Amino acid sequence: MSARIREYEREAILALCDRLSADGRPARVESWPEEEQGRPDGLTVDALLVVDGRQWAVDHSRLTYGSRTVPGIEEVEREMRSPLEALALRYGRAVTVSVRAPEGPRTQRRDCYDRVLELVDAALLSGTSFCTDDGFTSVDLTDGPTITGTDEHVSFMHWPGRTPDLADQVRDGVRESLAKKLSGQLARAQRLGYSVMLLLDQLSPPSAAPSQFLPSPATIAIAVHAVLDEKPNVVDEAWLRDPRGCFHLLATEG
Repeated sequence: MSARIREYEREAILALCDRLSADGRPARVESWPEEEQGRPDGLTVDALLVVDGRQWAVDHSRLTYGSRTVPGIEEVEREMRSPLEALALRYGRAVTVSVRAPEGPRTQRRDCYDRVLELVDAALLSGTSFCTDDGFTSVDLTDGPTITGTDEHVSFMHWPGRTPDLADQVRDGVRESLAKKLSGQLARAQRLGYSVMLLLDQLSPPSAAPSQFLPSPATIAIAVHAVLDEKPNVVDEAWLRDPRGCFHLLATEG
């Protein structure tokens, strides 16, 4: 782990201590177990806190997208931007394309791109914007050759989830990032008798891929409950730091 990421994690945990203390639960960092090589108990969480006289094992995790999401979005733009620009220039109208990055083998993804290009061609030929039944794909035509307020001929709107439901998008990211933690260091901390606290973070460290910053705490809470229910009785409290740096209690046992 880089020094910059370590500093980001520590800052988040110290800020949570401040919030807990402000709520009448005096909190302080007792140690940083992940950096204590050879701990006899094998604890590897990010921090060990004392909260109101009680020891808590705390792990920090960014609220990220699924591992295929960002590469998939990059591939969509890499594969489709040039042919879409050619179509927009041919018809003299700019287009905004909404699409979900396809999955599967390369040939299957290529077929998906070809189908979207055919749909855009048909929309430009007919002069009509439209949405498909899949809930993801749509083509929005402008009245002029460029996107309003820009000199671009093409813009994209990306769907980062498996479904149009934002809670599913969050759940995918949470499940992927927490699966190993819930079966690994957090479960170990629980077996050792520590209370376990999870801190999810919508703020992104410098020079890192973006966190999921749009979903509301209420939407995130729904997704977190669903994931924690798959491994019950491991996490005692789950907290969220939102994009403004404010903290929200998402889940609590008992």
